[in-house]
Amino acid sequence: MKNQYLFLILIIMLLGCTNESKEFSKLTGQAINNNLNEKYLGPIIDMHAHIYPSSSSENFDYIDNLVLEAKKAGVSKICLGLHARHLNNRPPTYSYQHDKWIMRSYKKYPDIIIPFLGSFNPDDETSLVYVENELKKNIWKGIGELDLRNSIKQTKTPMNSTIMMRVFLLASKYDVPVLIHNEFCYGTKCELGKNEMRNALKENPQTIFIIAHECPIDLMSEFSNLMYELNPFSIVPNEFVDRIIIGTDVQSPDLIIESGSEIYLPRYYEGIDLIRQILFQTHDAEKIAYSNAAKILNLKG
Repeated sequence: MKNQYLFLILIIMLLGCTNESKEFSKLTGQAINNNLNEKYLGPIIDMHAHIYPSSSSENFDYIDNLVLEAKKAGVSKICLGLHARHLNNRPPTYSYQHDKWIMRSYKKYPDIIIPFLGSFNPDDETSLVYVENELKKNIWKGIGELDLRNSIKQTKTPMNSTIMMRVFLLASKYDVPVLIHNEFCYGTKCELGKNEMRNALKENPQTIFIIAHECPIDLMSEFSNLMYELNPFSIVPNEFVDRIIIGTDVQSPDLIIESGSEIYLPRYYEGIDLIRQILFQTHDAEKIAYSNAAKILNLKG
């Protein structure tokens, strides 16, 4: 716990020039001064988690541990998708087998795992037949995480590519959200990459988009079909409380949350605890933690 609050102090020092950073500094400062029990205690849906594609046995050991950790952290549901890392600094290798692992995890833990379809190549036109055939089963609750422009995995797929635009149409047709990793400055000029995003959002108004690891606030203002992913290191854009969801991006056997900070890498339950403290400072914690996600996932009850 001491390391946790050291991280909060350090992040206030490192952030600092923009209005958003000032808002986050104020927020984390309040968290430090509050009693440790002052946190949101309600249900949480984690909309961004990954399988571990080393081997089948290692993956399912990891899933078992993740579910135990989620229960410990009070997480009600976990959206499970394709592994984010593959091999660092190498293009990904796609395998439909990974979707089978996701489905097997869902069948073992149907009360907590929510399956996301994502083991297809976004640049391969034959993927479209696979995607529609799978979505027709009415089991998958979302698509993703799809790596479009991703510097670590060296993928440079435009968000408005012909294939991706057809994937987005399928997402709308079957009423599932799409989780995307898209560093719009990678592999192109920033302005062009951002316009790719804008075009995809504009041409698919009925498709719900989640841009992993936060997203540009100006695009949030422009497009109501864009969701903001809150992680343990995020600011809270309070003007969009109806469109904020939670995503940890957990993806490794040690259950460390790596996204967002090189200073402090919490375990899963510690990251969720940080999120609960952030949520305590908001006026719509339950929406951000649960209801917004439940709505776009079409969860009943």
